[in-house]
Amino acid sequence: MKRIFCRKYAAIFLMVLMIISVTACGGSGKSDNTEGTTESAALQGQEKEEKITDAAENPLENYKIFSSEKMGFSFLYEPEHTAYLTDAGAAEIAINGDDSLVGLFVSVGDAESMPTPEDILEEEMFNLSQEYQNAMVEQPQMGTDTIEGHEVTAIFYSYSNAEGKTVDCSEFIEVRDGKYIFYRTAAYHESSDPEQEALGTAIVSLVFSADAYGASDAENGSISKDTTPDTNEDAGWGDSAPADSGSPDMQSGFHFDVEDTWLIISDETTTMVYLNGVMEGDYFAAERVTLDDSIGNTLVKRKNEVQEFLAERTVTAPQVYTMEIGDRKLAGIEYAYSSVDGTKTICGAEYYEQIGNEVYNWYATYDQGNTTAPDAMRKAMETFVVE
Repeated sequence: MKRIFCRKYAAIFLMVLMIISVTACGGSGKSDNTEGTTESAALQGQEKEEKITDAAENPLENYKIFSSEKMGFSFLYEPEHTAYLTDAGAAEIAINGDDSLVGLFVSVGDAESMPTPEDILEEEMFNLSQEYQNAMVEQPQMGTDTIEGHEVTAIFYSYSNAEGKTVDCSEFIEVRDGKYIFYRTAAYHESSDPEQEALGTAIVSLVFSADAYGASDAENGSISKDTTPDTNEDAGWGDSAPADSGSPDMQSGFHFDVEDTWLIISDETTTMVYLNGVMEGDYFAAERVTLDDSIGNTLVKRKNEVQEFLAERTVTAPQVYTMEIGDRKLAGIEYAYSSVDGTKTICGAEYYEQIGNEVYNWYATYDQGNTTAPDAMRKAMETFVVE
């Protein structure tokens, strides 16, 4: 990975140390250098303030603040980017204000209630193989890395989107002070890597306090997707539902009913639904796919692929099932496998259906005995509408 540490990060790092020191001594944890940092991202079409070239004098004047009361963290980001606050309290950063692809995603979770980072990413690698299948350009690879002095466990992969563009992705988990910090970056292949700069800024400046930089959810530089849905009509990754709607502004050419507390991640072909509000745990997805063969032959191929990938972790071998929803007929496979650490059994389900000239793939991953995900996917299937 390209190292992007530079002099401007040194100023941020010193400021974070000051914030931590003040908090540890019983202070408020707020910085006095807040002037000019709470410009609303809703003003993204207007002229921005000229950036200060010497960030060492006052680092805050060179950045906007993202703050999440729900997850209890805040960090800085470059003013040319646009930040969105999801219903769950996570951060989505649209690089250079381009909502076609969210370049950086950040969320925080309690480490004690989750598996190890390696186990989480091992499951994620399997989920990615389901999600992208033939669209995967570079298979996920796991490793460790150090970004601006912070050790992370990571996976890297690339896929081809509906427009034939290659998207390079990275997912990181950092363990810090009993919490997991989840980062995800996405960028079109051979771009200038501005998302990596945003990642570096976020990692260096992230503090476990919503008001560490003197901002709150009500006044920071992030747009809440819940309260200002009109500002995010064209967002391509991670849309959330307006408070009075059960069907968010999905970008995949279809929509279905969801709950307000779910995290919705949507692009040109796929809408993923994380039921816990963060990018881990039980989820289901719907995707418009192009098959090289019939649905029946595809299922035979998928059975073999899943069996080969899971190997000795298989609890219940993939079996073919059919489902009817009104006059629609779906065919799929269901299976179960043990988690990497062997502490639980995870269930998987994949279904295909053809509507008109398009084929849609539904898939879900959830803990055995938990019926929330399959029930939620069934409800989504029942309310599914092609636009």
